[in-house]
Amino acid sequence: MMGIMRISRVVPLLLLVFVNPAAAGVYGRLEKLPPVAASHRDMRLLLGELRDAGTHDEKRPVVAGSLRAEFIALRDQLKKTSGDGPANDLMDLAVCHLRLGQPELARPLLDSLQGRLEARDPIRFQVLANLATTYHELAVRGMGRDFAERAYLMQSQALKAWPEIASKAPQGWSLSTWRFLLHAERAQLKMLRGRLLEATNPPPRFDPNQAGPDMVWDGPVYPAAPEAYRPGPADRITWEGLPGDALDQARQLAVWFPMENRVFWLLGETLNAAGENNEGLRVLEELASARQMRHVRILARHIEVLKASVPPAEPNPATAPETEATSGPSQAEVSADFGSFWRIFSVGVGTGAIGAFLARWQLATWFGRRPPR
Repeated sequence: MMGIMRISRVVPLLLLVFVNPAAAGVYGRLEKLPPVAASHRDMRLLLGELRDAGTHDEKRPVVAGSLRAEFIALRDQLKKTSGDGPANDLMDLAVCHLRLGQPELARPLLDSLQGRLEARDPIRFQVLANLATTYHELAVRGMGRDFAERAYLMQSQALKAWPEIASKAPQGWSLSTWRFLLHAERAQLKMLRGRLLEATNPPPRFDPNQAGPDMVWDGPVYPAAPEAYRPGPADRITWEGLPGDALDQARQLAVWFPMENRVFWLLGETLNAAGENNEGLRVLEELASARQMRHVRILARHIEVLKASVPPAEPNPATAPETEATSGPSQAEVSADFGSFWRIFSVGVGTGAIGAFLARWQLATWFGRRPPR
Protein backbone atom coordinates (compact mmCIF):
# COMPACT_ATOMS: atom_id res chain seq x y z
CA MET A 1 0.00 0.00 0.00
CA MET A 2 1.76 3.07 1.03
CA GLY A 3 4.99 4.60 0.37
CA ILE A 4 7.56 5.41 2.89
CA MET A 5 10.13 7.59 4.51
CA ARG A 6 13.54 6.27 5.41
CA ILE A 7 15.02 2.93 6.30
CA SER A 8 18.14 3.20 8.40
CA ARG A 9 19.63 0.08 6.92
CA VAL A 10 18.77 -3.34 5.62
CA VAL A 11 20.90 -6.09 7.12
CA PRO A 12 20.84 -9.42 5.27
CA LEU A 13 18.89 -12.07 7.17
CA LEU A 14 18.34 -15.24 5.17
CA LEU A 15 15.19 -16.28 6.97
CA LEU A 16 11.92 -16.70 5.10
CA VAL A 17 9.52 -17.88 7.80
CA PHE A 18 5.95 -18.83 7.13
CA VAL A 19 3.66 -17.13 9.61
CA ASN A 20 0.58 -14.96 9.76
CA PRO A 21 0.61 -12.00 7.35
CA ALA A 22 2.62 -8.99 8.41
CA ALA A 23 1.45 -5.50 7.69
CA ALA A 24 1.46 -4.24 4.16
CA GLY A 25 3.16 -1.09 2.91
CA VAL A 26 2.97 1.79 5.28
CA TYR A 27 4.30 5.26 5.89
CA GLY A 28 6.82 5.47 8.70
CA ARG A 29 10.32 6.55 9.52
CA LEU A 30 11.77 3.04 9.13
CA GLU A 31 10.29 2.50 5.67
CA LYS A 32 12.29 2.83 2.47
CA LEU A 33 11.47 5.11 -0.43
CA PRO A 34 11.45 3.56 -3.91
CA PRO A 35 13.30 2.02 -5.54
CA VAL A 36 12.95 -0.65 -2.87
CA ALA A 37 15.92 -2.77 -3.98
CA ALA A 38 18.93 -2.42 -6.26
CA SER A 39 19.04 -6.08 -7.31
CA HIS A 40 17.09 -9.33 -7.19
CA ARG A 41 19.27 -10.49 -4.31
CA ASP A 42 18.62 -7.29 -2.34
CA MET A 43 14.91 -7.75 -2.95
CA ARG A 44 14.92 -11.28 -1.57
CA LEU A 45 16.89 -10.19 1.49
CA LEU A 46 14.53 -7.29 2.16
CA LEU A 47 11.46 -9.53 1.88
CA GLY A 48 13.12 -12.01 4.23
CA GLU A 49 13.68 -9.28 6.81
CA LEU A 50 10.12 -8.00 6.53
CA ARG A 51 8.67 -11.49 6.86
CA ASP A 52 10.85 -12.09 9.89
CA ALA A 53 9.72 -8.82 11.44
CA GLY A 54 6.09 -9.87 11.04
CA THR A 55 6.58 -12.92 13.23
CA HIS A 56 4.80 -11.91 16.41
CA ASP A 57 6.67 -13.85 19.06
CA GLU A 58 7.98 -11.82 21.97
CA LYS A 59 9.95 -14.80 23.28
CA ARG A 60 11.91 -15.32 20.07
CA PRO A 61 15.47 -13.94 20.28
CA VAL A 62 16.01 -10.63 18.50
CA VAL A 63 18.88 -10.56 16.00
CA ALA A 64 20.89 -7.39 16.50
CA GLY A 65 20.86 -5.14 13.44
CA SER A 66 17.81 -6.76 11.85
CA LEU A 67 14.72 -4.83 10.78
CA ARG A 68 12.77 -6.64 13.47
CA ALA A 69 15.21 -5.32 16.07
CA GLU A 70 14.80 -1.79 14.72
CA PHE A 71 11.01 -1.95 14.79
CA ILE A 72 11.05 -3.31 18.33
CA ALA A 73 13.47 -0.62 19.51
CA LEU A 74 11.36 2.17 17.97
CA ARG A 75 8.17 0.67 19.37
CA ASP A 76 9.64 0.54 22.88
CA GLN A 77 10.85 4.12 22.50
CA LEU A 78 7.43 5.43 21.43
CA LYS A 79 4.99 3.24 23.35
CA LYS A 80 4.70 5.73 26.23
CA THR A 81 3.55 8.52 23.88
CA SER A 82 0.28 9.98 25.15
CA GLY A 83 -2.86 10.00 23.02
CA ASP A 84 -2.51 13.73 22.38
CA GLY A 85 1.22 13.50 21.68
CA PRO A 86 2.97 14.27 18.38
CA ALA A 87 1.02 12.83 15.46
CA ASN A 88 4.16 11.56 13.74
CA ASP A 89 5.21 9.62 16.82
CA LEU A 90 1.80 8.01 17.21
CA MET A 91 1.73 7.09 13.53
CA ASP A 92 5.22 5.58 13.74
CA LEU A 93 4.16 3.59 16.80
CA ALA A 94 1.20 2.22 14.85
CA VAL A 95 3.51 1.34 11.95
CA CYS A 96 5.75 -0.62 14.31
CA HIS A 97 2.76 -2.64 15.51
CA LEU A 98 1.81 -3.31 11.89
CA ARG A 99 5.27 -4.43 10.83
CA LEU A 100 5.57 -6.58 13.96
CA GLY A 101 2.37 -8.43 13.12
CA GLN A 102 -0.05 -6.75 15.54
CA PRO A 103 -2.61 -4.77 13.50
CA GLU A 104 -5.09 -4.97 16.37
CA LEU A 105 -2.78 -2.65 18.35
CA ALA A 106 -2.29 -0.27 15.41
CA ARG A 107 -6.00 0.22 14.76
CA PRO A 108 -6.97 2.30 17.85
CA LEU A 109 -3.95 4.57 17.41
CA LEU A 110 -4.74 5.29 13.76
CA ASP A 111 -8.49 5.63 14.39
CA SER A 112 -7.75 8.27 17.03
CA LEU A 113 -5.36 10.11 14.71
CA GLN A 114 -7.86 10.11 11.87
CA GLY A 115 -10.43 11.88 14.01
CA ARG A 116 -7.91 14.34 15.36
CA LEU A 117 -6.19 15.54 12.16
CA GLU A 118 -7.65 18.25 9.98
CA ALA A 119 -8.38 17.63 6.31
CA ARG A 120 -5.33 19.63 5.19
CA ASP A 121 -2.87 18.11 7.64
CA PRO A 122 0.18 16.99 5.62
CA ILE A 123 0.30 13.50 7.16
CA ARG A 124 -3.43 12.80 6.94
CA PHE A 125 -3.10 10.79 3.72
CA GLN A 126 -0.39 8.67 5.36
CA VAL A 127 -2.58 7.97 8.39
CA LEU A 128 -5.47 6.96 6.12
CA ALA A 129 -3.18 4.71 4.11
CA ASN A 130 -1.87 3.01 7.24
CA LEU A 131 -5.42 2.59 8.49
CA ALA A 132 -6.43 0.96 5.20
CA THR A 133 -3.54 -1.44 5.67
CA THR A 134 -4.66 -2.20 9.20
CA TYR A 135 -8.19 -3.04 8.13
CA HIS A 136 -6.87 -5.23 5.32
CA GLU A 137 -4.69 -7.15 7.75
CA LEU A 138 -7.60 -7.68 10.10
CA ALA A 139 -9.74 -8.88 7.19
CA VAL A 140 -7.02 -11.34 6.13
CA ARG A 141 -6.93 -12.67 9.67
CA GLY A 142 -10.57 -13.68 9.53
CA MET A 143 -12.42 -10.54 10.64
CA GLY A 144 -14.67 -10.78 7.60
CA ARG A 145 -16.08 -8.75 4.75
CA ASP A 146 -16.72 -5.59 6.80
CA PHE A 147 -13.03 -5.09 7.37
CA ALA A 148 -12.26 -5.73 3.69
CA GLU A 149 -14.79 -3.02 2.83
CA ARG A 150 -13.26 -0.59 5.32
CA ALA A 151 -9.82 -1.27 3.87
CA TYR A 152 -11.08 -0.38 0.40
CA LEU A 153 -12.87 2.77 1.60
CA MET A 154 -9.86 3.97 3.60
CA GLN A 155 -7.61 3.44 0.61
CA SER A 156 -10.01 5.48 -1.52
CA GLN A 157 -9.90 8.29 1.04
CA ALA A 158 -6.12 8.14 1.18
CA LEU A 159 -5.95 8.68 -2.58
CA LYS A 160 -8.36 11.61 -2.33
CA ALA A 161 -6.12 13.15 0.34
CA TRP A 162 -2.99 12.55 -1.76
CA PRO A 163 -0.87 15.71 -2.21
CA GLU A 164 -2.18 17.59 -5.24
CA ILE A 165 1.29 18.51 -6.48
CA ALA A 166 4.75 17.10 -5.81
CA SER A 167 5.85 20.24 -3.93
CA LYS A 168 3.30 19.40 -1.22
CA ALA A 169 4.59 15.87 -0.77
CA PRO A 170 6.52 14.88 2.37
CA GLN A 171 10.09 16.07 2.73
CA GLY A 172 12.53 14.00 0.70
CA TRP A 173 10.04 13.04 -2.01
CA SER A 174 11.04 13.85 -5.57
CA LEU A 175 8.63 14.30 -8.45
CA SER A 176 9.32 10.74 -9.61
CA THR A 177 8.72 9.40 -6.08
CA TRP A 178 5.42 11.27 -5.77
CA ARG A 179 4.25 10.04 -9.20
CA PHE A 180 5.41 6.44 -8.79
CA LEU A 181 3.81 6.00 -5.37
CA LEU A 182 0.56 7.50 -6.65
CA HIS A 183 0.46 4.86 -9.40
CA ALA A 184 1.36 2.11 -6.95
CA GLU A 185 -1.41 3.30 -4.61
CA ARG A 186 -3.94 3.04 -7.43
CA ALA A 187 -2.70 -0.46 -8.21
CA GLN A 188 -3.29 -1.38 -4.59
CA LEU A 189 -6.76 0.10 -4.67
CA LYS A 190 -7.61 -2.32 -7.50
CA MET A 191 -6.17 -5.16 -5.47
CA LEU A 192 -8.30 -4.28 -2.44
CA ARG A 193 -11.37 -3.97 -4.66
CA GLY A 194 -10.74 -7.45 -6.02
CA ARG A 195 -10.35 -8.84 -2.51
CA LEU A 196 -13.61 -7.16 -1.48
CA LEU A 197 -15.49 -8.69 -4.41
CA GLU A 198 -14.14 -12.12 -3.49
CA ALA A 199 -15.25 -11.65 0.12
CA THR A 200 -18.74 -10.49 -0.90
CA ASN A 201 -19.96 -13.62 -2.71
CA PRO A 202 -17.30 -16.30 -2.51
CA PRO A 203 -18.08 -19.53 -4.39
CA PRO A 204 -18.40 -22.70 -2.30
CA ARG A 205 -15.03 -23.99 -1.13
CA PHE A 206 -13.33 -20.96 -2.67
CA ASP A 207 -9.54 -21.11 -2.62
CA PRO A 208 -8.23 -17.62 -3.46
CA ASN A 209 -4.84 -19.02 -4.42
CA GLN A 210 -6.45 -20.97 -7.27
CA ALA A 211 -7.63 -17.63 -8.68
CA GLY A 212 -4.04 -16.68 -9.44
CA PRO A 213 -2.13 -13.50 -8.64
CA ASP A 214 -3.93 -10.30 -7.71
CA MET A 215 -5.26 -8.16 -10.56
CA VAL A 216 -3.86 -4.67 -10.10
CA TRP A 217 -3.63 -3.28 -13.65
CA ASP A 218 -5.93 -2.84 -16.63
CA GLY A 219 -4.88 -6.17 -18.11
CA PRO A 220 -3.61 -9.52 -16.81
CA VAL A 221 0.09 -10.14 -16.53
CA TYR A 222 -0.22 -13.39 -18.53
CA PRO A 223 -2.78 -14.85 -20.98
CA ALA A 224 -5.92 -16.39 -19.50
CA ALA A 225 -5.74 -19.50 -21.71
CA PRO A 226 -3.38 -22.05 -20.10
CA GLU A 227 -1.99 -23.18 -23.47
CA ALA A 228 -1.05 -19.58 -24.34
CA TYR A 229 1.35 -19.17 -21.40
CA ARG A 230 4.92 -18.62 -22.61
CA PRO A 231 8.32 -17.67 -21.19
CA GLY A 232 8.91 -13.92 -21.31
CA PRO A 233 9.30 -11.32 -22.47
CA ALA A 234 5.55 -10.90 -22.92
CA ASP A 235 3.99 -9.97 -26.25
CA ARG A 236 2.51 -6.64 -27.32
CA ILE A 237 -1.07 -7.55 -26.37
CA THR A 238 -0.03 -8.28 -22.78
CA TRP A 239 2.00 -5.10 -22.42
CA GLU A 240 -0.87 -2.98 -23.72
CA GLY A 241 -2.63 -3.73 -20.44
CA LEU A 242 0.43 -3.19 -18.21
CA PRO A 243 2.13 0.05 -17.15
CA GLY A 244 5.66 0.69 -18.33
CA ASP A 245 6.94 0.44 -14.75
CA ALA A 246 4.95 -2.72 -13.96
CA LEU A 247 7.99 -4.54 -12.56
CA ASP A 248 8.84 -1.70 -10.16
CA GLN A 249 5.21 -1.53 -9.03
CA ALA A 250 5.15 -5.29 -8.46
CA ARG A 251 8.30 -5.02 -6.34
CA GLN A 252 6.75 -2.21 -4.33
CA LEU A 253 3.57 -4.20 -3.70
CA ALA A 254 5.63 -7.20 -2.60
CA VAL A 255 7.42 -5.04 -0.03
CA TRP A 256 4.11 -3.58 1.16
CA PHE A 257 2.60 -7.09 1.40
CA PRO A 258 5.58 -9.36 2.21
CA MET A 259 3.42 -12.24 3.45
CA GLU A 260 0.81 -12.17 0.68
CA ASN A 261 1.28 -15.14 -1.64
CA ARG A 262 -0.83 -13.71 -4.45
CA VAL A 263 1.16 -10.47 -4.46
CA PHE A 264 4.41 -12.43 -4.49
CA TRP A 265 3.01 -14.48 -7.37
CA LEU A 266 2.27 -11.23 -9.21
CA LEU A 267 5.94 -10.31 -8.82
CA GLY A 268 7.05 -13.64 -10.27
CA GLU A 269 4.78 -13.34 -13.30
CA THR A 270 5.80 -9.72 -13.88
CA LEU A 271 9.45 -10.75 -13.78
CA ASN A 272 8.72 -13.32 -16.48
CA ALA A 273 6.74 -10.78 -18.55
CA ALA A 274 9.73 -8.44 -18.35
CA GLY A 275 12.04 -11.17 -19.66
CA GLU A 276 13.55 -12.05 -16.26
CA ASN A 277 12.59 -15.71 -16.73
CA ASN A 278 15.02 -17.25 -14.25
CA GLU A 279 14.06 -14.87 -11.44
CA GLY A 280 10.39 -15.34 -12.23
CA LEU A 281 10.83 -19.10 -12.00
CA ARG A 282 12.65 -18.70 -8.68
CA VAL A 283 9.67 -16.82 -7.24
CA LEU A 284 7.14 -19.36 -8.52
CA GLU A 285 9.18 -22.27 -7.15
CA GLU A 286 9.36 -20.60 -3.76
CA LEU A 287 5.57 -20.29 -3.78
CA ALA A 288 5.19 -23.97 -4.61
CA SER A 289 7.69 -25.26 -2.06
CA ALA A 290 8.45 -22.85 0.77
CA ARG A 291 4.99 -21.26 0.74
CA GLN A 292 3.25 -24.61 0.29
CA MET A 293 1.26 -23.88 -2.89
CA ARG A 294 2.02 -27.08 -4.79
CA HIS A 295 -1.72 -27.76 -5.03
CA VAL A 296 -2.37 -24.64 -7.15
CA ARG A 297 -2.89 -25.94 -10.68
CA ILE A 298 -2.10 -22.74 -12.59
CA LEU A 299 1.09 -22.23 -10.64
CA ALA A 300 2.26 -25.80 -11.29
CA ARG A 301 1.61 -25.38 -15.01
CA HIS A 302 3.56 -22.12 -15.19
CA ILE A 303 6.51 -23.63 -13.35
CA GLU A 304 6.53 -26.53 -15.80
CA VAL A 305 6.58 -24.17 -18.80
CA LEU A 306 9.34 -21.96 -17.39
CA LYS A 307 11.49 -24.90 -16.34
CA ALA A 308 11.35 -26.29 -19.86
CA SER A 309 12.60 -22.96 -21.21
CA VAL A 310 15.63 -22.65 -18.93
CA PRO A 311 18.78 -24.02 -20.61
CA PRO A 312 20.75 -26.56 -18.55
CA ALA A 313 23.67 -25.09 -16.69
CA GLU A 314 27.07 -25.77 -18.26
CA PRO A 315 29.37 -27.87 -16.05
CA ASN A 316 32.11 -26.05 -14.22
CA PRO A 317 35.51 -27.60 -15.13
CA ALA A 318 36.76 -26.88 -11.62
CA THR A 319 33.97 -28.85 -9.93
CA ALA A 320 32.60 -31.20 -12.61
CA PRO A 321 33.07 -34.95 -11.87
CA GLU A 322 35.44 -36.87 -14.06
CA THR A 323 33.97 -38.90 -16.92
CA GLU A 324 35.42 -41.67 -19.07
CA ALA A 325 36.41 -39.03 -21.59
CA THR A 326 38.39 -37.00 -19.08
CA SER A 327 39.36 -39.37 -16.27
CA GLY A 328 41.92 -41.50 -18.17
CA PRO A 329 44.25 -41.58 -21.20
CA SER A 330 43.08 -42.43 -24.71
CA GLN A 331 43.89 -45.73 -26.48
CA ALA A 332 46.69 -44.04 -28.46
CA GLU A 333 48.17 -42.70 -25.26
CA VAL A 334 48.03 -46.17 -23.70
CA SER A 335 49.88 -47.71 -26.70
CA ALA A 336 52.52 -45.00 -26.64
CA ASP A 337 53.02 -45.43 -22.93
CA PHE A 338 53.32 -49.21 -23.36
CA GLY A 339 56.18 -48.81 -25.87
CA SER A 340 57.88 -46.29 -23.65
CA PHE A 341 57.74 -48.77 -20.80
CA TRP A 342 59.96 -51.33 -22.63
CA ARG A 343 62.48 -48.68 -23.62
CA ILE A 344 62.77 -47.50 -20.06
CA PHE A 345 62.98 -51.11 -18.83
CA SER A 346 65.88 -51.93 -21.20
CA VAL A 347 67.85 -48.87 -20.20
CA GLY A 348 67.32 -49.71 -16.55
CA VAL A 349 68.64 -53.27 -16.96
CA GLY A 350 71.76 -52.08 -18.78
CA THR A 351 72.46 -49.41 -16.23
CA GLY A 352 72.06 -51.93 -13.41
CA ALA A 353 74.59 -54.34 -14.99
CA ILE A 354 77.22 -51.65 -15.40
CA GLY A 355 76.65 -50.53 -11.84
CA ALA A 356 77.11 -54.08 -10.52
CA PHE A 357 80.45 -54.51 -12.42
CA LEU A 358 81.83 -51.24 -11.09
CA ALA A 359 80.83 -52.19 -7.56
CA ARG A 360 82.70 -55.53 -7.76
CA TRP A 361 85.81 -53.79 -9.16
CA GLN A 362 85.80 -51.26 -6.33
CA LEU A 363 85.51 -53.98 -3.68
CA ALA A 364 88.39 -55.93 -5.17
CA THR A 365 90.60 -52.84 -5.10
CA TRP A 366 89.86 -52.26 -1.41
CA PHE A 367 90.89 -55.79 -0.48
CA GLY A 368 94.12 -55.84 -2.60
CA ARG A 369 92.81 -58.04 -5.32
CA ARG A 370 93.07 -57.64 -8.98
CA PRO A 371 89.85 -56.84 -10.58
CA PRO A 372 88.36 -59.70 -12.48
CA ARG A 373 89.02 -59.81 -16.16
